[in-house]
Amino acid sequence: MYSSFVHTPYVHRLVAALCINGSCAYFAARFVPRREAGWPRASAALPILLLNSLLPALFHDLDEVLTKGLFLICLFWICNFRVLALCLDRGPLVRQRSLSHFFAVYMLPIDPCDNEPTAFSKKSQTAKVESSGESGSAASHTGHFVKHFLTKSAVVACVTYTLASKGDSLSTLSIHILYVINMYACMACLYDGPTTLVSTLIGLEIAPLFNKPFLAESFSSFWGRRWNLCVGNSLRVLIYDPIQEGQFVKSKSEAVRTTMLRRWAAACACFLASGLMHEVIYWYGNDMHTRNWSWFIFFGIQGIIVGLEGVGKKILTKKGVTMPHWLAACITVSLQMWLAHVLFFPALTDARLPVKLREALSRNYHSLIGVVL
Repeated sequence: MYSSFVHTPYVHRLVAALCINGSCAYFAARFVPRREAGWPRASAALPILLLNSLLPALFHDLDEVLTKGLFLICLFWICNFRVLALCLDRGPLVRQRSLSHFFAVYMLPIDPCDNEPTAFSKKSQTAKVESSGESGSAASHTGHFVKHFLTKSAVVACVTYTLASKGDSLSTLSIHILYVINMYACMACLYDGPTTLVSTLIGLEIAPLFNKPFLAESFSSFWGRRWNLCVGNSLRVLIYDPIQEGQFVKSKSEAVRTTMLRRWAAACACFLASGLMHEVIYWYGNDMHTRNWSWFIFFGIQGIIVGLEGVGKKILTKKGVTMPHWLAACITVSLQMWLAHVLFFPALTDARLPVKLREALSRNYHSLIGVVL
């Protein structure tokens, strides 16, 4: 039955998957919150979690890699984490009073502006407001979203063309730098689309996805306040906050007093969970994990560096030493790029993912140009 279904037309499978996802959203909105937070809610949400994990398998790895990737990130990761957070009476789904807002937050990789501060930093709420156009506001900023959507689409097109036409003559490091630019622009572009639609139709204020990651002055700032905040928030509400508070189910009782060691343990747990999810997604699309578990190691190292940063800052502060912002940003971005060059991007090359994505993007752009012309 499954074999025959995956060979049905792409549009039919896409519509079926969206209908199933919409039904799960309605069930999550109307029935799951009626149960007591904890195991009762988790048992009620189990069918949702299973369906979200199975729906990406409806799409092929080669000619439908973009759709499969989006379903893996949006449903298998972000949506499942939000549903699990709802079971613990945490996260953005708990705070949505409107059914339309609940559906939007459940089905799309967006974060409402009423979200709590991001992981590892209490300043991130301010960062969301001061993000200077990375994303997110209300319906009055629709034109702003459209402008950034078109700009980032142009960047994706230029980088994709450069990699396709000049890739053989570029160094490995140059190619990996272009991968970073393309990843940033592509993710932001895919985010700005639903942001524009949701802000216009239902008036939901959306928080930014990125906040100038190239200005990060530390690893904790990079991951907690600047890079892919939607995924960062999903990790925070499900893993970081419960460990830091000493309670899994959100309650009004007094939480355990937080310490630097507890915060670091919570951050490490987030990075390990992120590494594991990246490995699972990689396996989902390639039937194998990354070579030497490089993605899991990449994110595990991030947790170690965040801990060393905390200790180093305390020592420097006691000695009255302050590192210039520009120097801290240069060190952070350079070290992050080197780690990705060594541990993250080789796995993409092994799976030929850049080639698959480039071919898919090229087909989409050619189709779009054909429609316009």
